[in-house]
Amino acid sequence: MKDAVTSLGLWRVRDIVYSCSLPKLFMGTKQGMPPETFWRHALGTALISQHLGQRLSAESQDRLYLAGLLHDIGILVNALLFPAEFVEVMGIAATTETPLCEVEQTALGFSHCESGRILADIWKLPAQIADVIEFHHHPSTKGEAAEMIAIVHLADELCRVRGLGYGYYEAREFDLASEPAWHLLAGRYPATADVDMARFTFELDAECVQVSALVDSILGARPN
Repeated sequence: MKDAVTSLGLWRVRDIVYSCSLPKLFMGTKQGMPPETFWRHALGTALISQHLGQRLSAESQDRLYLAGLLHDIGILVNALLFPAEFVEVMGIAATTETPLCEVEQTALGFSHCESGRILADIWKLPAQIADVIEFHHHPSTKGEAAEMIAIVHLADELCRVRGLGYGYYEAREFDLASEPAWHLLAGRYPATADVDMARFTFELDAECVQVSALVDSILGARPN
């Protein structure tokens, strides 16, 4: 067992443990968002984050999968602790086609980013993972986790606009080249200046389709 852990690497073993155990832990959560919808988005974001990190040769590649998997864990906190309120939040978000975090902030006074950070601290998750959970909707150039936050932010956005979101349509546009998070990464990785944006976006679109199929195979076909 020790040899297996050593060959895989501690972070990869941690990825596998979380991927296998967390969905089962929260599968009884049915308030507001079906658990299959949540984990489809979480796993999709994890895989796209990993893909982006590899494509950019990012320094944080070994931690991106876990960061993507856990980025929205606060949604489960809100659904469990405030079931009636969260059902209302989801209804408003779906009806108005508004990003979930904006509706949470208005209706609850906080979003899944803050509640997720509390859980991350209780679980004693690594500081960079906790920062991704708290700031993935607001990437910044500051802090040790800035790169990870930017990559997970982009992966989250890509999933949500390409059918791996929260189970409803969000009336919003997404242009990778104009995203502040992309410019942050471009500032750290000069090679991004040579990226053919049209081709790169096409590659990511294709990746999203493959991820969607993989996630459906793991969690079952998405509900109608």
